[in-house]
Amino acid sequence: MADDAETVWTDSTSGLTWQDGETVGTTPSDFADAPTYCTGLTWNGLTGWRLPDVDELRSLLRGCTGTDTGGSCGVTDSCLNSTCVTGACAGCSSLGGPAPGGAYWPAQITGSINYYWTASAEGDVSGNGWYVDFRDGAVAGLDGNNGGSLRCVQ
Repeated sequence: MADDAETVWTDSTSGLTWQDGETVGTTPSDFADAPTYCTGLTWNGLTGWRLPDVDELRSLLRGCTGTDTGGSCGVTDSCLNSTCVTGACAGCSSLGGPAPGGAYWPAQITGSINYYWTASAEGDVSGNGWYVDFRDGAVAGLDGNNGGSLRCVQ
């Protein structure tokens, strides 16, 4: 039986189903451990989860035009080196997003407003992974030993 806090949200635009609930993102993880967490996860009675790539996680961004899907931030699945970072990747104002609490994600989802790891490694910096920060809409690379949040996808 699933905990009442374990819900899912399906994005009608992308068709992706996301882990949802107030406890999402509250357990920090290093970049290297993040994929194992998702593949081993049973959430709301569902298995088959995985860590989203940078394009998938960016698809959750709302309200920051530079980093929303199709925005001018150059970090995408086809450009994962640090040279792909543009000024737009820095995001927008802190907690100025359209969701409750100022998050830069859809108003229908919940969780810890923080930065979340993607499955995408920073191609030219060993040990770094890409993340999306839903506090300010930023997309950036970070040393993989920093404990980021996780939101798994199907």
